[in-house]
Amino acid sequence: MKWIRGIILVTLGMLSLIAIAYAFMPRGPLVDVAQVEQGPLRVTFREEGRARVQDRFLVSAPVAGVVRRSKLEVGDTVRPGDVVARLAPPPPRLLDRRAEAEAEAKVAGATARLAESRQRAEAATSEASLARTELERARRLLEQRATTDADLDEVRTLSGVKDALHLAAQSSVAVAQHELQAAQVYGQRYGLEGSTAEEGAEICTPAAGKILHVFHESEGVVAGGSPLVEIGDPGALEVEVEVLSSDAAQIHSGTRVVLDRWGGDPLEGRVRVVEPVAFKKVSALGVEEQRVLVIVQITTDPKKWRSLGDRYRIEATFVLWEREQVLKIPNSAMFRGDGHWRVYVLNGESVELREVEIGQRGEFASEVLSGMREGEVVVVHPDDQVVVGGRVRVRK
Repeated sequence: MKWIRGIILVTLGMLSLIAIAYAFMPRGPLVDVAQVEQGPLRVTFREEGRARVQDRFLVSAPVAGVVRRSKLEVGDTVRPGDVVARLAPPPPRLLDRRAEAEAEAKVAGATARLAESRQRAEAATSEASLARTELERARRLLEQRATTDADLDEVRTLSGVKDALHLAAQSSVAVAQHELQAAQVYGQRYGLEGSTAEEGAEICTPAAGKILHVFHESEGVVAGGSPLVEIGDPGALEVEVEVLSSDAAQIHSGTRVVLDRWGGDPLEGRVRVVEPVAFKKVSALGVEEQRVLVIVQITTDPKKWRSLGDRYRIEATFVLWEREQVLKIPNSAMFRGDGHWRVYVLNGESVELREVEIGQRGEFASEVLSGMREGEVVVVHPDDQVVVGGRVRVRK
C-alpha cells in the first residue's frame, strides 16, 4: 500500500509539472483566415439618388392676378387643353392715409385741369368763329375791289391758325377728361367688389399626365410668372444621382447601374447622361465637395417598379468593372510593404510573407494577378503579433 501511495503521488506531481509547463509554453495568436478562390468580382461605388419624372410641365401665371381656388388634387389625370387654373384681374390696392390724400389731390388736380381746358376750348372756339367772320368780310371786300389779294391771304392764314388752335383745345379737354378718370380709378379703395369679378382667363395644360403638385390650393393673389400646377407622367421615371467628380470621370453613357433599397426588388439601369458641369455641395460633415449630376435610365420592366414614385429615395451602385471568374483575395488580408502588396500565407501552423500582384479592387475582394494559387489560405486582419515563421492558431 505504501508503494502504491507513492506511485500515485509521484504521478500526480509529474502531471502537475506537465500542466504548469504547458500553461507557460509560448503559443501562437488566434487569427482569422480565408481561402483564395475563383469567383465573380465587381468594382463599384455607391451613391444615394432619387427617382424623378422625365418630362415635367410647370404651368405658370402669365400675368399678375387672383387665382381661383383649385378643384384639382395631386394624382388627378389631365389631358391637353384641360383647364387647370382660373386667373381673375387683381383687385385695387389698399390705400393708407397718405396714399388716400395723394389720390384725392390727383383727382382735384385733374378736375382743375379739365376746367381749365374747357375754358381754353371756349376761348379758342370764339377766336375761330371771329376768324371765319373776318375771312368772309375780306372776301366780300375783295369782290368790291376794296382790298387786295395779299390782305385776303393774311386773313385766310389767320383763320386756319385759329381753327387748328380750336381743335387742339378740344383735344386738351378730352385728355383732361381721361386724366380725371384715371385719378378717380387710382383713388378707389380696396373692396369686395374687386375680388368677385367673374371676368378673367382660363389656364390650360399643354400636355397629358397627372397632377404632381398644386402650388395654390386656395384663392389668392399671385405675381406674373408664379407657378400654379406641375404636371408629369409618373410612369416615365428616371433616376438622378449626385456623384463625386472623381467618380464621375470613371463612368460614361451606358455604364451598368444596380438600383436598390427603394422598397422593392433591385432594378437594372444604364447611365443615360453624365452632365459635363460640376457644382459645389457641402456634405453632412461640413466638407465642400464637387459633385456631378448623373441621369440613370431604368431598363427593368416597368411592371416591376409600379410602386416607385416621383422623388422617391433610391440607392445606385455603379458597376465600373466586373468578371464572372477571377482569382480573388479578401481586401482585409492585404497590406502595403515597400511599395508592394503583401499577405501572410498559412503554411501548416506557421505563416510566411508573400508579395502579390493585384489587379482590380472591389469593395471586399481584389483580383490576384500573380503570387497566389487557388486554395491557399491567408490570414485576414493581421496584427503585430503575427510574425514571419511564427506559429498561429486558427480561430474556429
